[in-house]
Amino acid sequence: MTRRPDMRIPSSSPADPQRPDAIVFDCGNTMVMVDRVAFDAVFRAQGFSETECQRLEATFPVAGDLQLLEVPGVTSIRPFYDWWAFAAGVDQATAPNRIEKALQSGTIFSTSNTSLRPLFQELASLGVLIAVVANDDGELPQELVDLEVADLVSVAISSHEVGIRKPAPSIFQVASEALGVPASASWFVGDSLMNDVLGPQLAGFARSILFDPWRTRRLVPVERIEDLDELADMVRGRPSRTGRVEPGDYLLP
Repeated sequence: MTRRPDMRIPSSSPADPQRPDAIVFDCGNTMVMVDRVAFDAVFRAQGFSETECQRLEATFPVAGDLQLLEVPGVTSIRPFYDWWAFAAGVDQATAPNRIEKALQSGTIFSTSNTSLRPLFQELASLGVLIAVVANDDGELPQELVDLEVADLVSVAISSHEVGIRKPAPSIFQVASEALGVPASASWFVGDSLMNDVLGPQLAGFARSILFDPWRTRRLVPVERIEDLDELADMVRGRPSRTGRVEPGDYLLP
């Protein structure tokens, strides 16, 4: 767990109970994003078509949520690869093995996210503390350095270090205690419905915001954004550009 001094820049704006004192981010697939060139290269090498690669990339976070389900009769040997093939609609007989081989052959992620540092600087100028909570294998500190935001992150909580994984509410409580900011005055942002929406809600976060740049969860009735840059406007009290699902969206044609 990394704890840095208070990074907030004092704001001249009057206190607003709707504004967060802190925003806590997921890392993988939220800050560290899929490198599409690398992704296509390793998956095309395993025989996936261009269309299949697009579907696999879009459903990557969905597979992570499905992995947490227990379904009778579904093998538990490689649940993540099986669920990912199912979510992407690719050949479930051969795809799980090919997905596994693709991920083993090279990294699909990039720590080159040029829009992240300006966003964090803007949030700090608005008086918001920034933290990160990640399910990881110990790579979080280096990822923050590679993303060039380590100096702007007040608290970094690694599941590898604290021995707790999302969506357990206790890992979010660890972050709140380290920040010195109550969950009720904090927002959480991440790409997983289970890990980054349900978990923080159970921990008492004021808002849990789904990061959904692929628009694969558009009809899920949760608060969502498609671009992290929307957060600065939301802190200022402006509505998200993404908007919310409307009841009419559920009506069958």
